[in-house]
Amino acid sequence: TNTLTDGSSRRSRSRGAILKAIVDTLGQTGVIILGSLVSLFLIYRLYKRFKNPATEVQYHK
Repeated sequence: TNTLTDGSSRRSRSRGAILKAIVDTLGQTGVIILGSLVSLFLIYRLYKRFKNPATEVQYHK
């Protein structure tokens, strides 16, 4: 089964291990820089989407 004895799943435990490996490799400053870059990218995508909204198609009878 996927559940371990303490109630957490193996999948979430492996995600935590991957996250811990990233933190250990990059260090505190590297994680802050990486998080800032991801945040800036998401803000850029949001801004770009609002400046060019999807076209609404209206059907008339």
